[in-house]
Amino acid sequence: FIEYKALERGIVVVYVDPRNSSKTCSRCGEIGHRNNHHFSCSCGLKAHADSNAAHNLRRAYVFAPPDGPPSLSTGPEATPFALGSRKLPALAGSS
Repeated sequence: FIEYKALERGIVVVYVDPRNSSKTCSRCGEIGHRNNHHFSCSCGLKAHADSNAAHNLRRAYVFAPPDGPPSLSTGPEATPFALGSRKLPALAGSS
């Protein structure tokens, strides 16, 4: 239903793999600890697990392979990203 309604309005629906999205640290890429809605990582990040997952899913979309979803980033700095990888590509506008 959502895909149908989105396409009806000209919005592209993209599916990204959600596995490990709430357990992977959105700062360093390590697998952290999740306790209910709380996420913590050895790098010092403490966040709401859903917020952490949302950052990871956005990154998975932005840095999808060329044959996957369109990238929000233009230029050679766009690289693929797998949840649970150790090295995270920087997002534009993040510090």
